[in-house]
Amino acid sequence: MKKKMWQKPGGLSLLRKFLFALMGSILLSYSTAVSSDTDDTVQLLLSGTWGLEVNPNLFDMQKANPKKHHPAVVYIPPGTIVFKSEESPEWLEGYIRVQLHYGHWVHIKKIQESDSILTSIKNLIEPPPSNTVLVHRPLFCLGQTNLLLISESKCNDGKPPLGKGWTSTFKNSRKPKFLELTVTLDEKTKSQIAERGWDPALTQFVVEQKDIRSLEESGDITMLDKTYPRVEFEYKDDSEYFIKCGTTEISEEDLKEGWNIEAKASVETKLPGWLSFIGSELGIDIGKNIEQNKHETRKTEEINTTEASYLFYAATRTESGSNETSDIVVEKVFECKSSPKAEPGDKILTVKFYIETPGENDASVYAFTDPQDYLNMPDKIYEYHHRPVFLSINSVKQYERVLKKIMDEHNVDVHLAHFMLANMNTTCHGGKKRERCAKIIDDNES
Repeated sequence: MKKKMWQKPGGLSLLRKFLFALMGSILLSYSTAVSSDTDDTVQLLLSGTWGLEVNPNLFDMQKANPKKHHPAVVYIPPGTIVFKSEESPEWLEGYIRVQLHYGHWVHIKKIQESDSILTSIKNLIEPPPSNTVLVHRPLFCLGQTNLLLISESKCNDGKPPLGKGWTSTFKNSRKPKFLELTVTLDEKTKSQIAERGWDPALTQFVVEQKDIRSLEESGDITMLDKTYPRVEFEYKDDSEYFIKCGTTEISEEDLKEGWNIEAKASVETKLPGWLSFIGSELGIDIGKNIEQNKHETRKTEEINTTEASYLFYAATRTESGSNETSDIVVEKVFECKSSPKAEPGDKILTVKFYIETPGENDASVYAFTDPQDYLNMPDKIYEYHHRPVFLSINSVKQYERVLKKIMDEHNVDVHLAHFMLANMNTTCHGGKKRERCAKIIDDNES
């Protein structure tokens, strides 16, 4: 659940204090939203695919094969728009780094051009804003009265619906509060319709606006009658701070130098009130030169590092068409093995997202404290990973189910839900292993 976490002096734990120090250090920078109608690199994803973690996973950095430093973390449905693409690092040969219309970045496999999963968006639809609807999951039962599925899973004839990856155009209907949709009849769509014995002439139909908007809010479709991406998520360089198992002290020098607080908050910079408050709670004058408290440390009295370790890193969320930004800090808590080396165990115990409220002296926290609330995670699933994990989603249906649960229970939009899942999920490596992992989870849930 979303909670307000601004508290009166004395009400913050040491862990949260360090967290807000991180947020303060990165507060003053922002990125600008993409102007989609002038970007010639805009492309459309024709098939669903899995996206790899954009930054190297902390627990894989010592592994011999750097390609495995980037596990798959998100499923990207067909009809997703790619706004920016660039070459991935050389160790990810055969991949490209892309920004999705959900706002976050991933690496995807680069297919040979003759069998590409990406196409120029101008070959199929007009770049946004336009009157196009992109369909990300099967929704259409052509030839029946209730042709647009909202909650049902099958058509009246007992067969599954069609429409995954389809594009449509829309316009206002003569009937008030209704829209008229026309399905784009490319070769793939024609063959799907013909196989079901449906008449292509029935691909023009009238639907209620509220149903279309409901499907848009749930992420089942994307309506391009507005500028995309709606938001952008950019990870902050050098924002990681890892408190290892067995840590007894935290150095203020490490904190300030690691997060470049001195440069971000010099005496010439007017600090936000909430940042000054957090600094005073920590006993650190953030505006002072680092040399003045260079060797100070803080005991980890409120952090039990014999049982858990902690990782913090940061990103910025920028709203489209404005300079309004929110800093996001991700906190992951890992179990610690009871061994002399005090190494992290197999599980991530909790994941929290601290999101700054622009213009206000507070932030909101979205806490995920039990993976079983979202996906059945039997102990056997951890045997398929060589890093700590919180969730391990391994099929399209699992991903769609968990995504909707996050949106419903935490009242977040589809863009933020995708970003959250990209920071909580670790899919089993490789297609065959992913299938085995999906079966383990599904069998355990049945």
